[in-house]
Amino acid sequence: MDLFTQVDLNFTALTNLTDNLYQELHSIEPLSANCTIIPQVYSSPSTVADNQPIELSHISGFTAQTKIISSYKQFNPVAKSNAKYPFRLPGVLIVEEKYSAKLSSLIKSCNIHKDNIKNAISSSKITAEKKREIIQSVAPNAITLQVYRHILPPLVNTRRISFSWCNKFSVKCFTHEKMCDYLNNSMKHPPKGVTKSEWCYFVGQELHLVQQRKKNELIKIKRPLTPAPMANISFIDNSPSILRHAHLPFIVASDHLVKIKKLKHFIEKNTKLNKLEYMINRLYAL
Repeated sequence: MDLFTQVDLNFTALTNLTDNLYQELHSIEPLSANCTIIPQVYSSPSTVADNQPIELSHISGFTAQTKIISSYKQFNPVAKSNAKYPFRLPGVLIVEEKYSAKLSSLIKSCNIHKDNIKNAISSSKITAEKKREIIQSVAPNAITLQVYRHILPPLVNTRRISFSWCNKFSVKCFTHEKMCDYLNNSMKHPPKGVTKSEWCYFVGQELHLVQQRKKNELIKIKRPLTPAPMANISFIDNSPSILRHAHLPFIVASDHLVKIKKLKHFIEKNTKLNKLEYMINRLYAL
């Protein structure tokens, strides 16, 4: 079976199963439904080092339930948002324990087809561009990570779910020569969505800063990463707490009250590590 057919068959099965999951969750009267709306992220290069504040809004009830159950079958980006930015909806849908087995079975089947698609694409020896073309021909405009991302089966014996932000940045070191070579080459290849003139302006700034440094010193580059919602989940039995990314809402199967700590607005904290000086606070290409 060729790669396109393999991916196409699995994606068709996945969309059918996520539709079934949507219908099943839609037919259930939840005990509680809450989620957090994160503003759209727009695509534009920036020289701002620190992540900007993120103002959130919280919804509950039927509106939240609809958004939550729709999120499991959403593979395309939100309108006007960055096409490389996966859909994120931190939230919790609480249903009675009696629904756990059926929902777990449906979700397991969804994840099997997600893995089949990921493994088929990853194991192929074709180029990254060809792999993307396969995904786009099967699922136009879909975000690959969104197709791959697992749906977490219903949580049981849950005591508390506390949402927070994971805020990190990457730091890389380069020799003066390698940094100049990299930037000169990078200037010729602007990323999608950025004009060559815009790209050359930003890379030119970076080259200027590199050339002002001593040639025998390593150059450190700090690149802020987009803050990601996380959730700390604790249980009523002796199971240890777990930390999970909160890109998709959690389904909790429970007949008892579960405490939920909502995600707060994001504000950059000036930690000691954040205050360290770097050659440049932004290197879009890395």
